Amino acid sequence: MSDNRFLNSLNNAIEGIIHAVKTQKHMKIHVFFSVIVVIFSLYLNLTITDMLIVYLLIALVITSELINTAVEYLLDYLQRDFHITIKYIKDICAGAVLFNAIIAVICGIAIFSKYTGILRSDYVRSNFIYLSLLSIFIVTIMVIAIKSMLHRGLPLKGGMPSGHSAIAFSIWTSILMVSDNSYLILGSLVVAIIISFSRMWKGIHRGMEVITGCILGSVITYLVFLFYEG
Repeated sequence: MSDNRFLNSLNNAIEGIIHAVKTQKHMKIHVFFSVIVVIFSLYLNLTITDMLIVYLLIALVITSELINTAVEYLLDYLQRDFHITIKYIKDICAGAVLFNAIIAVICGIAIFSKYTGILRSDYVRSNFIYLSLLSIFIVTIMVIAIKSMLHRGLPLKGGMPSGHSAIAFSIWTSILMVSDNSYLILGSLVVAIIISFSRMWKGIHRGMEVITGCILGSVITYLVFLFYEG
């Protein structure tokens, strides 16, 4: 009897994961990138320690997304009409997922950068993560500050300048400053351009807002690297 209960519990847990993957767009994205990261980690032949860290980070992100999905289902069941408190609870849960995902990306970059060998020098190899994150942080603060002064758009949506464009080109500039790999530089540039102009295609930003974001992200990041390398 206990074996049947355990088996039923296991089946229910697996069905819950499958349902979340089938119905939740963000879960599909997490699973897709998780598979890519696992394949990449096997290809680079990571050490056991680094591989365990990568797998734990994947588990952290996916678990937080599962919990977020469960909370959303529960809140939608309890309160079908809009309520500001429900919105805040959902936003906080989504923020937890975002926070875990950011930490996972930061740790993943730090781990994989040891194996790819694309950085130019020992100095930038040891400071690449710090300089990139510092640049993104400054760019984000500048975007929010400018939007607040101009009273246009939300902190992370709409208005002058485009935050997505600024961060995308900040990341591209960081890669440009530290890598000799022309394919990586070109590929990251194409991704940054696609991200930037998708904001116009979706009608979220105007052309000048996107261009301003691209310039802002690139210039601030270049100055950060130039200051520390000098």
